[in-house]
Amino acid sequence: SERKLLAERRDGFWAALKKEIPVLELNGPNLNDRHPGNLNVYFPEVRASELLMSLQPQLCASSGSACSSGSIEPSYVLLALDNNQQRAQCSIRLSLDLMNSQSDLLDAVQILSAGYSKLKEN
Repeated sequence: SERKLLAERRDGFWAALKKEIPVLELNGPNLNDRHPGNLNVYFPEVRASELLMSLQPQLCASSGSACSSGSIEPSYVLLALDNNQQRAQCSIRLSLDLMNSQSDLLDAVQILSAGYSKLKEN
């Protein structure tokens, strides 16, 4: 099914991202219990707003909730989950769909890794 294929791509994307940046943590439910096209990722010690700026124009992501797209505020959903302002300010929401090829996702991993590494150095 399309849902299963999307979940497999998301899981592969997460595995590749985690291999590249081992300190990353997933926010919210485990992979089996979330929408197959969604990841919300905590990037320790890097503000989401700065990371999002570093990804432009190659990659689009969000620091807000899906229902508040366009907002640069931390996700109120994350804040409600664990009331950790610092973690919410260092987390971004990544969405993917079946239009994203494996190659696209591997490119995204490299873009995220480079952006994160550069910001961690500063």
